[in-house]
Amino acid sequence: MSATTTRRQYVNGVRRREQIVDAAADLFVSPGFGATSLRDIAARAGISHPGLLRHFTGKDEILAAVVERLERRNREWVHTQGSDNPLSIPGLARRNAEAPGYVQLFAMLAGEATSIRHPAHERMRERYREVREYTRRDLVATGATGNPLDDATAVAAGWDGLQLMSLYANDGIDIPRHLEERLAWMRGERSKVLLPPAPDPIPVYTALEPEATGYAKGRERRARIVADASLLFARDGYHRTSLKEIAAAVGIPKATLMHHFGTKEDLLTAVLVRRDRLLVRADRPPLSPGDELTGIAEGAARSAREAPGLIEVYAVLSCEAASADHPAHGYFAQRFVRTRAFFTNLLERLGAEGQLAEGVDPERDGTWLVALWDGLQYQWLYEPDAVDLPRLLDEYARSLVKA
Repeated sequence: MSATTTRRQYVNGVRRREQIVDAAADLFVSPGFGATSLRDIAARAGISHPGLLRHFTGKDEILAAVVERLERRNREWVHTQGSDNPLSIPGLARRNAEAPGYVQLFAMLAGEATSIRHPAHERMRERYREVREYTRRDLVATGATGNPLDDATAVAAGWDGLQLMSLYANDGIDIPRHLEERLAWMRGERSKVLLPPAPDPIPVYTALEPEATGYAKGRERRARIVADASLLFARDGYHRTSLKEIAAAVGIPKATLMHHFGTKEDLLTAVLVRRDRLLVRADRPPLSPGDELTGIAEGAARSAREAPGLIEVYAVLSCEAASADHPAHGYFAQRFVRTRAFFTNLLERLGAEGQLAEGVDPERDGTWLVALWDGLQYQWLYEPDAVDLPRLLDEYARSLVKA
């Protein structure tokens, strides 16, 4: 075989691999990694399934190639900044927002890959370490006044949370602007905010549905199905978990499971409602705005200590459902609206009582609180010993209140 022929085959092979990675990147964004098969990727790339397998051994290897290509471009950009210059976190966020599919893919992987069984788990854990390190460097270089490592963890968390929220929000979320304002806050820059009049309180941000009715034995069976489905959805995601696997975990035939839940979507809804019900008591007495805010960290600590599986369910499903055609997309979209509204209202009420710290903007900082909480949960799931979720959440909440 001539050198020219060998070179042509090499070039053609590289081109074909790029076509496969392009196709996979689109599909991993929508309908998502779990819902995409190798045959789907082959069809999108315009090749046969056996032809795809000549270039990649499986879907996990393709995902690694997609992630590496996106991250390589970011590493090259970071390298151009030079070791003595600030890295400009907002600039990197703006670059990511302009890269097709970047925000969608990494927002979904942030939660999906928290499961140790996920093929991107180790890469995402390492990525968080990298993000915290260059964020720390950026904060030191730009004059942030707090603890650089804690602040880097918080910025990375809020950044992640904003990315996910932006995939659900209809009102648009300017991630670079939020990061610019957060970094300015960390440098001690405060601007006066005109606060609205005291609003009426709104209900607690998690919507609950009534308990299921029926005979006690049937309720017990349904509860067992939902509990086991929660564990499997947290471990493998919604799309990669079958009804047959859930039935096997419960120890019942699939037909019995479907007697209680007619579709997989019905079961998913029950899983989400169960999580809400376990985390929030519908009959709890109303708290003052100050007590509600300072109680956030205590609730987060209790969840991490007593119900880590509920955090995993939320992390995996909220990220997986960022794809618009996921059956839980509408649920999480509404939940983000309610959650942001709840904390904005909470801060507005504190402002009316004269208790907000200088420069706090209820809408901006209420949104950041939601994003921070979500992002800290992801990092905690990857490295629980390295991320003190309750403390960092408590420090932020208390920074919003006048000393």
